[in-house]
Amino acid sequence: YDYLWRWFFNFVIQNETPIYIKFQILDSKWNLIETLREEEYSKGGHIIRYNMDDLSAGTYYYGIKTESQETFKKFNID
Repeated sequence: YDYLWRWFFNFVIQNETPIYIKFQILDSKWNLIETLREEEYSKGGHIIRYNMDDLSAGTYYYGIKTESQETFKKFNID
């Protein structure tokens, strides 16, 4: 049988008030790969689903930018 496998990752955002968020994926040299979302989020929990099939093995960063803060975290693909 031929199976089509997809590797998805769910990023979870929890915010206490409505907020404008830019959510990005960057490579190991901090070059932008993709902006996944750039929009206003209502109060509450939100899931951003990302298909990682096109990423090769290596180090990457995901990040959230708001008007008042930038937060980036590292992740690795083996």
